[in-house]
Amino acid sequence: MGFVVRFVIWLLELYAACVVVYALLSWAFALNLIPKTQPVALKVWDFLYKAVEPALARIRVILPPTMTLDLSPVALFVAIIVVQGFLRAFF
Repeated sequence: MGFVVRFVIWLLELYAACVVVYALLSWAFALNLIPKTQPVALKVWDFLYKAVEPALARIRVILPPTMTLDLSPVALFVAIIVVQGFLRAFF
């Protein structure tokens, strides 16, 4: 497996981790486990929002939220895993 493919897989793993942290942080804010006045959490949230939300917005067009549950982070996570599997299998 070439360096470029390994690097892309690593970037996808990093992005998948950002998706998971974004989802957990959104739940923590929604349940008031982390106050919205916490400056460090807000900086992390702002960074993750700018990194993850554009991809989630495109998925939400296809997969609208069901009731109060937003499944777009799960769909994005699965898509990342599928792309990683494809890269590992064919390159």
